[in-house]
Amino acid sequence: MKKIHFVETHHSYRLLDPSRGLYETGDWVFALKSVAATVGAELHLHQRQADPSYLAGHVVGWRKVLRTGFFQRYALEFIVDPAATGAITDRGGWRRERKVVR
Repeated sequence: MKKIHFVETHHSYRLLDPSRGLYETGDWVFALKSVAATVGAELHLHQRQADPSYLAGHVVGWRKVLRTGFFQRYALEFIVDPAATGAITDRGGWRRERKVVR
């Protein structure tokens, strides 16, 4: 299963539906093809790259947030999975506070 790790230091995620445990991340730059491929992935939010994830779940959707210059930003919708929280990933592969593990 694909895993996506974000450094989310400002805790800019938000709760969308408490009954489902549905959250939305802050906004991130993605190509449309890449953001569509996140659905079904396990998502982890970290305070720092070396820290365990403080919130995790499974991506169920995404929405377009805004466009800045050539870059399109998206927010990912995910359902929290407490069992996935606390994941640690190695130092390699981080780019712009994001890491994808296939």
